[in-house]
Amino acid sequence: MRGGPPELVWYVSYGSNLHRARFRSYLEGGRMPGGLRADRGCRDPSPPRADAALHLPFPLYFSGESRVWGGGVAFLDHDPHADTRRTYARGYVITGEQFEDLVAQESKRDHAAVDWAALRRDGRVTVGPGRYDLAVVVGDRDGLAMITFTHPAPQAANPLAAPVVGYLHTLAGGLRDAHGLDDAAIADYLVDHPGARGAWTAAALLDALGEWEAGLTPA
Repeated sequence: MRGGPPELVWYVSYGSNLHRARFRSYLEGGRMPGGLRADRGCRDPSPPRADAALHLPFPLYFSGESRVWGGGVAFLDHDPHADTRRTYARGYVITGEQFEDLVAQESKRDHAAVDWAALRRDGRVTVGPGRYDLAVVVGDRDGLAMITFTHPAPQAANPLAAPVVGYLHTLAGGLRDAHGLDDAAIADYLVDHPGARGAWTAAALLDALGEWEAGLTPA
């Protein structure tokens, strides 16, 4: 039998949901400025109870194609032989039901039933066939499980894909807000991961982010 969802968990993000406004659109529904499509939202649109700047012990890479922005999106490489660099992350306290709705939206399904009993027992569980359908327990905080999700397959099985500036702009906003990084540190971090590495330089990304910001600002 599947265990029921816990009342509260820490959802640990590392991609566009580093940006609190982008994460709120997953909870409440709506479309981010510059995005290609709207989010459905959760059954319970309540805001997070808390959030915190965190790190994850898995390396970041870009693969696939974003349905919102185009270009590659962020994943974590959970292969035990992956390098050990840490990834900037952000945790949000949400309900177990909201976590399931978040996974469903990321995989473009109506519902994603997490086997919570298996997740508690094994520390990870595959929820379905989607690209963000591996839930992984990465620790605990304040008595609540900390859970992230990524591609069920490791990086080596997924073709790399360069992220576009709109997506990187969203990550940059989250890195600035959650971790207090300046623009130069953000650019250096984002271009130094498979998929972005070689497709972007820090200087080119800084220029592109500035142009994107200017395009979002009303004349």
